[in-house]
Amino acid sequence: MRAQGSTWPERFLPQAPVGATLVLGLYVGGLISREKIDEVLNDGFEFVSMARALLNDPSFVNKMKEDEHARCDCGHSNYCIARMYSIEMACHKHIQNLPKSIVKEIEKLEYK
Repeated sequence: MRAQGSTWPERFLPQAPVGATLVLGLYVGGLISREKIDEVLNDGFEFVSMARALLNDPSFVNKMKEDEHARCDCGHSNYCIARMYSIEMACHKHIQNLPKSIVKEIEKLEYK
């Protein structure tokens, strides 16, 4: 059974026992455009994670205020995730002199 008292759309509700309480509506999942962020918030989530977007473009929030079609340039290669466990988290697009082998792997992984 689903959690009672929730107004969230069925597709986002986790399987939960009757009487379970969903306290925080946080969407985590690589949102990189204002359009998708608005869609998720309109679907009932209270908060969104924007880590990828902000690593890629620290001024992304300001761009969204100015442009309803704002989108950052994240290609979802997960290079930033790989870095966060060894050195500071950063988007590969902001790092100079990456080894050619890493650049080649990123190019294979990024969304086109």
